[in-house]
Amino acid sequence: MLSDRPTRAEALANTYATIDGRTGWARVQQYQRVLEYRGDHPEAGSQAVATALDLPRSRIRPWFSGAKPDPVHAIQTAEANDWLDTRPGERTFEALSVLTAWLFAGGSLGAAQFVPLFAVGDDDPRSLAESALQAVGTGAQCHRADTDDRATELRPAAHASHLGRFLHAVMGAPLGQKAEQPALALPGWLETVGASTQLRWARTYVTVRGTAADPAHGYDCHLREARPESYLAGLGRLFQSLAPPETVTTGKQTVRLRPAATRELNTVPGLPPPS
Repeated sequence: MLSDRPTRAEALANTYATIDGRTGWARVQQYQRVLEYRGDHPEAGSQAVATALDLPRSRIRPWFSGAKPDPVHAIQTAEANDWLDTRPGERTFEALSVLTAWLFAGGSLGAAQFVPLFAVGDDDPRSLAESALQAVGTGAQCHRADTDDRATELRPAAHASHLGRFLHAVMGAPLGQKAEQPALALPGWLETVGASTQLRWARTYVTVRGTAADPAHGYDCHLREARPESYLAGLGRLFQSLAPPETVTTGKQTVRLRPAATRELNTVPGLPPPS
């Protein structure tokens, strides 16, 4: 089930570390309380506000000079770029969906900095990743040019950590090493959205992850995944719901596509036009 605006904001805030027993969301709420009190008492100084709200003056004093808790900055970025309200079918949501699929298929999201990196090989639809990053308001930049042993990687040009935290907390993108997560699963919201959003997600995944297979065995595309069996089963079920079921086969660390499924899924998706 897709979360609503308040739940998205809270989930995003809580990707930040707990400080002195206060979660990221608790720090946001304290900041909002201070703003509301100052709105009602514009002449009150930091000591008066701290006393009235029973908060340490040292904590709130920087807020009187324009400082904000880190989770507040993240929520403001999300609000400015419509991440908190966007719904399936809208350009922003579909771009977030594409970026999430890319992180599952061929990207990484480090647990320390939450900066998403999108690997772009020679056969990958780089323009799709760039368009999606533009659509969510961060822009794109090359993080590392192609080398002999590593593919080119794209990253957000701005608000990288804010986007990474949102993709993880709200969109369900995996954090850290995917191969080391026994409970790795597709985002739950994929089961609740329409077929067009599911198809865009699946096409992103296949065009990034899929490789050519020997057609002599009846398959012309396969995806090799060092992932839990439950994850591969979920991936197979998604693909079977979008292509003829008999044209998708799930095996040990492999999902194989027959020509009909390949034609449907191994196609670079586009994004909805700007509204």
